[in-house]
Amino acid sequence: MDKSCELNTGTVVYNPNYVPPGSTLLSSSEVFSLRFKAIKSWDRPLEVLPLRYGKDVATIVTLFSSLLVNHHSRLFFNLFTRAGITYSLVTSVVLPTTLTYEMFNHFVFKKILSGPSNSMLYPDCITCLELRGALIMSTCGLFLPFGFSYVSSAITALLTRSYPVPDPFDSKRMWRMFQLYSKSLRTVGTSLLLSQSIIGAGLVFCMIKSNHQMLKQHSSSGSPSEESIETV
Repeated sequence: MDKSCELNTGTVVYNPNYVPPGSTLLSSSEVFSLRFKAIKSWDRPLEVLPLRYGKDVATIVTLFSSLLVNHHSRLFFNLFTRAGITYSLVTSVVLPTTLTYEMFNHFVFKKILSGPSNSMLYPDCITCLELRGALIMSTCGLFLPFGFSYVSSAITALLTRSYPVPDPFDSKRMWRMFQLYSKSLRTVGTSLLLSQSIIGAGLVFCMIKSNHQMLKQHSSSGSPSEESIETV
């Protein structure tokens, strides 16, 4: 069985090989545009809060976690002044935060809004979308700041001589320094990994639930309507 969801004068179907007669097949970008306009004009804003601000919450959480990782990294390398702070913030805070917003918007938000009304027909299963949200949050909120902070702080420490950074070509001592760095962030890193993964998956779950509720109310009110199409 294939499902279709009528939007204004067009119909978006999950399987383009079975388009209802007399309907207009919309592209995913057109579907997203129509759905996004509906969200912004929804008469009960609380019901669509996860859809409207889900990616913003993910971005803010990543911002704070990146700042925390960057702070601990600079403490490890004894960087108590403003030396190298701009370079450090750009690489380990601004970049991961921007990536979180763009990736959450493209790989989660747009996928949910442009998907079919029947959750069983999602091109990406609900669990896959939740795992994707968790992966985006943990990667941009922990792993990227962890790596970028290490490199930027080590370079600054080498220039300011605030920490005995070994010769970059001495692989054994560099590896030992990295182990010490990882150990110093073990507790914070583990906590951030769990929290980022849970928040990422939870946000996606709430966004999908809000989307289903919105479509259900649209269907019950007759605008848009939902139509079932039997296929072989």
